[in-house]
Amino acid sequence: MYKDKIWFKILLGTLLLAIIGPLSINMQGFVPVTLQSVGIILVPIIFGWRAGVVSIVFYLLLGAFGVPIFADFKSGWQVFAGPTAGFLFGFIPTGFFAGWYAERVKVQYGRFFFLFVAAHFILLFFGLVGLLLSGLSFAELWKTILFLVPGIMIKSFLGAFVILAIKMKKT
Repeated sequence: MYKDKIWFKILLGTLLLAIIGPLSINMQGFVPVTLQSVGIILVPIIFGWRAGVVSIVFYLLLGAFGVPIFADFKSGWQVFAGPTAGFLFGFIPTGFFAGWYAERVKVQYGRFFFLFVAAHFILLFFGLVGLLLSGLSFAELWKTILFLVPGIMIKSFLGAFVILAIKMKKT
């Protein structure tokens, strides 16, 4: 019975990522602002780190094999060689951290807000490394950081409320 339940969680998590992953706002000269990061953090918190990480892996594989589910409805292996590839490679450690931490903390808004901020900064680290490797200058990198941080804070603020509502409903 448990195996059936975990596969359902993985399927649901992958579906959630596939639905919200392509939604983005493109800003000239910056990486797109997406809901991918929220999904990458939410899914492991909701379904547990194991099912969440497997969902993220399936999401990445579906996108790599041509299903247009990445930001701006992109797909294919070439996305993993582009300037935002670092973010994609950061999905798995970010999801692991989010799910693992959520399983160990008391249900409280402040803790989930911290979780969202910390997970976003793990993802940002991987993304910035990818941008640096793609040739982005430090000045452009700094502008990108300043551009992304307000969105990270807003997504963390709202994401913590969503998780709190879900966790409170379960108890």
